[in-house]
Order: sequence, then C-alpha cells, then structure tokens
Amino acid sequence: MVLTPEQFHEMQIQTGGHFGGLGIVISIRDGLLTVMNPMPETPAARAGLHRYDRIVKINEESTTNMSLSEAVNRLRGPERTPVSIWVTRAGAGGWAQPRRFDLVRAQITVRSVDHRLMANGVGYARIKSFSETTGEELTRALRQMREQGMRSLVLDMRGNPGGLLEQAVAVADLFLQDGAIVVTAGNRREEREERGAEGPGTEPDYPLAVLIDGGSASASEIVAGALKNHNRAVIVGGTSFGKGSVQTIRNLPDGGALKITIAQYLTPGDVSIQGVGITPDIELMPMTVDPLDMDLDADKLFPRESDLSAHLTNTRARGGDHPAETVRYFFPYEEREQLRLRGADDIADDGFREDFSIRFVRDLLTAAPRPGRRELIADARPLLDRTRAEQVAGVARALQALRVDWEEGADAGGTPNVEVTMRTSRPENTAAPGEAFELTVTVTNRGTAPVYRLRANTKSDNPMFENREFVFGRVNPGETRTWTSPLGLCEFEGFRPGSSSLPAPGTRKVCLVPRAALSRTDGIRLEWSESHGHIPRGGRRAAAGLHPRPGAPGVRLMAGSSPSSAARATATGASSAASA
Repeated sequence: MVLTPEQFHEMQIQTGGHFGGLGIVISIRDGLLTVMNPMPETPAARAGLHRYDRIVKINEESTTNMSLSEAVNRLRGPERTPVSIWVTRAGAGGWAQPRRFDLVRAQITVRSVDHRLMANGVGYARIKSFSETTGEELTRALRQMREQGMRSLVLDMRGNPGGLLEQAVAVADLFLQDGAIVVTAGNRREEREERGAEGPGTEPDYPLAVLIDGGSASASEIVAGALKNHNRAVIVGGTSFGKGSVQTIRNLPDGGALKITIAQYLTPGDVSIQGVGITPDIELMPMTVDPLDMDLDADKLFPRESDLSAHLTNTRARGGDHPAETVRYFFPYEEREQLRLRGADDIADDGFREDFSIRFVRDLLTAAPRPGRRELIADARPLLDRTRAEQVAGVARALQALRVDWEEGADAGGTPNVEVTMRTSRPENTAAPGEAFELTVTVTNRGTAPVYRLRANTKSDNPMFENREFVFGRVNPGETRTWTSPLGLCEFEGFRPGSSSLPAPGTRKVCLVPRAALSRTDGIRLEWSESHGHIPRGGRRAAAGLHPRPGAPGVRLMAGSSPSSAARATATGASSAASA
C-alpha cells in the first residue's frame, strides 16, 4: 500500500504521539471549520477557545471551502512559531464578527490513554491507539487509580485501530505474569518470533473487563486475544475487525512510504484472527424502536477485514466461535440519532461518555468480584438475567406506544399457520428517484394458537432495501396485523448532515429514493423470527416480476421465509475530525 507524503506524516504523528500545533480537535460542521475540543494545557485552551467555535480564517486565508487536511496543515507547524486565527462564537457570550486570536505553536502531546475512577472502585482506562507512549501512559494511569482505591478495571479499546506492535505487547504484559502474548510468523518456518509476558511490573490480579467492537483492530486484537486466551479478562462488546497481518514501512523518495505486509500475528495457542476477529465472551447488541428505521435486529456497524475485496485469509483462523452470553439492550431512539448525526467525535469535553456498555461492565465488575475470565462470566449470570429482563421491558414499553404487544408468552401448541402478503406503495412496484417508496407486509394468523414476538427482516441485493424490519409482536388466532417500512433513505427535513446542532424536537423525517439511484430491479425476501420458532413458511402470494421505467429503480417482490439471522451492530456517526 502506497502512502502519500501527507498520509505518511499523519501516521508518524499518530504513532509518535506528538506534533507542533495549537492543541485543538477540529472538524467540518455545517460546512464550517469547527473546534470540537480544545486539549487541556495547550495554546488553544490558554487562549480561551471553546467547543463549537468556528474558525473562519487562518492567517490571511479564509477557511471557506478549505478541506480538513488543508486546515490541519496550516494550523500545525514548528514549535514556537506564530499563527493567527479568526473565530466566531454563537450563543450566550458569543460574537458574530470574527475575533482575532494570536497563538504560538507548542509541542502537543496526543494522549493515547484516558482514565478515571468510577463508582464502587471500578477503574476505567480507554486506549485510543497504540503510540510510542501508550505503555507508559497506561502504567501511570493504573498507578493513580490504585492510589485512589481501584479494585477492578475496565479496559476500553472500542474504535482503536491499532498501532505499534511493541506497545500492544507492553500493555498485555501489564496484566500477565507469564506465557505467550503474540507470535509473529513469516512465510518460512524459521521466520517465527514469540513475545511473552515478564513477571516484573505485573498489575495485581484484580477483576478485568475489556470492551471491544468492530472498530478494534490489529494491536487492540493482540491485547484482547492474549487476555482472553490466558483467562485473565472477560471480553465484552462486539466481534473485533479481524486484522492479523504485520506491516513494515519503506520510505519513498517523494516523502511518502510503502506499507508492506511481512508476516502474520497469532494469538496464544497459535490462533489467527485474520478475517474473523476476537469474539466477545459477552456480546452486547443494541435495540432501537423507530417506526421508520426499526433496529431490533441491528445492522452491522463496522466493515470487517473479511468484507474487503482483497483481504488475506489464513487456515489457522478459527471461525465459528460464539459468545458465551448475549445481552440485547435498549438503545433509545434519541441516543441513536445523536450518534448518527454528530458522530463518535461528539463526546463530553473531558473525553468521557458513560454509555450502556461502560455502565454494564462497571456493574458486572461490581457484582462479580472474582478475577479471571471464566469466574467473571459465572458470577455475572444473575446480573445478566436481570439486565436482559430490564432491557427487554424497555423495548416492550416503546413498542407498546406503537400498539405492538412485545410480551413473551408460553408456547400454546397448536398448528401455526401465518399467512403473509406484501405490497409496495407504487404502481407496478416501481419508484423513481426522489419519490417515496414503501413496503407493507401483512400477516394473518390462520392457526389455533397465538404467535409471540413475530418480526421479519428484508434481504435484498440492493442495500437500500436490505434489513428493513417489520414488527408484529403477538398475533392471536384470526388476527391480522400490518407494518409499513420505507425503502428509501430517511433524513430529517431541513437538517444539514454534519451540523453542530441537532434537529429541533418534532422535526419530521422524510424517506425518499435517492436522486442518484440507478435503474435496477431487485428481489426482496423476508427472514422471520418468533419466540417459539413458529415462523411463516411459504407465503409467496405477492410474488411479481417488475420492470423499472427509465431512470428508476424497481423491486421484484419474492415473499419467502427463513429463520432470522443474528443482529450485528448499531448506528455510527459519519463525521471526521483531526488534531491541530
């Protein structure tokens, strides 16, 4: 892989952990260069810059239509060199006319570890990346929290893309007395190097939980895999990215670099995670109730290594692992929309947001005081049962507002017979770009017993038609229930993506076929689930072959059925940010 000079320079900053600049995280919001977070004890913080300040000019150059990378290049520079920026600020105490700030660049240290002590003596350490200082930063953080009374620890590596291999080894070594941490293996048998844990400096044997998700890759997976395979920590969250390759860098004459894959890494036991990732012991799966975009069976959040067109494979990769436990949790609609619209960089000023995952592992470590992966899972089962019941109750209350009965019921036996019909909102089942397009599914229970928590997901080659959810809940004998879902893309009316403000309460969502949609015809089938496995069979009453009119996408309905697939992930934000 060839890195441009700009990409190579940015990579060096990320792994080196410092640069010359002002100490602000910036992003493009509402089309304007926006301060997302002034870093403490930096020129930006000392000058009084605030979150959501707009930088309208850098030196004598307007930031209008300036890209994020261009702005970063202008704000960064050698230490002790001056730079002037013009800033506007909205809200109380703000000003509409740009004000000039004259700043002097300083060495900015990018912290790779954030930490704090939570309730009940539970420590929290978030590793954002693995730079040259990560091991030292984490060691200091753990010492400070132990002095404050830490009795257990959450190690949060969600969204951590990796970094330096030796720093991953250093982090894992903090929690392991001995044993292999990682093996790097080349093409030839003799090209093998095992890196193991060393006793001195090991942390006390307190309970440890590791949070990962599909954005946890490479060095993050080395740490999680070592702690899991040595029974040191319980792994919680979602399956990781699955990057098991080792790269080296070769400098190029133009200032760029060539990234070359030279080896693979194996977790303890010579297990490759290439393309499959680290499977959590306790999987957390969000559920959001939204009539326009239901997420009881949430879509996959992160692209995985195995999704890439030229991904590497490995015969040592152990696929098919399953979590020991799964917890589905209620993710309120408002929180999901904020995450989608504002992105992962929209966090509290101190870099900490106590979401469900953090609260869950905090409670887990409080309820399960014995260290060790297997012990933590066993001790946590009462908490798991209680949490599942509480979270499903939250979903049931939200669905009740939509007149859907989501309560569980005993299998009454009898012969299940659910009749299914499908129809779209457009003549000939064909919609043009810019039009609303809806799919309606109707079920009738022709059997002699109720069905419970009945729902369906669409499956289609067209991503716009994929994973639309239809929720019916309890359907009594002789009862008919209907659910309609949009097949287009839904956006808040009048809302500009990437804005620094959220839509006003009550803002209407509009769902339309994108104007750039290509002319195509796609089939849709339904995958069903029901509490006791009484899923519809057949139900092809709405089958039709369609031909889209010129310039319009079409859909061919093929109402089929198959057991439901497992949920994979939740919503993500689309904005990007950089440090300057």
